[in-house]
Amino acid sequence: MLGAFHAAALTGVNADPDTTLGAPRALVRLVPDQLRRALELDPALQTIDPELDSDLILATISGLSQGMLPGHYSADTAIRLIDRVLDRLLGTAVPPHPAEATSRDHGRGPSSRA
Repeated sequence: MLGAFHAAALTGVNADPDTTLGAPRALVRLVPDQLRRALELDPALQTIDPELDSDLILATISGLSQGMLPGHYSADTAIRLIDRVLDRLLGTAVPPHPAEATSRDHGRGPSSRA
């Protein structure tokens, strides 16, 4: 929600709850349902708590989108970070690329570098 108001402030478009809450409400229903499906398909994922882990995923997405608006994170970095969270939750972690593992700026855009 904060992201919607931030975007509205940057663009000059009004942010009202009727137009800004549709996508977040859909995600709040969709993500735990998808985690429950993953549990049904792979019982080895018993460490997953669909409700709690969906909140973790959605908080990650929200935080990254907030960081992308002013250019703190690039789209590529956001995708890598979301993939990392999902890999850790679902146990499908792939070792990071050597260049990514040593990156100090974590792929932040040039505007965030001092």
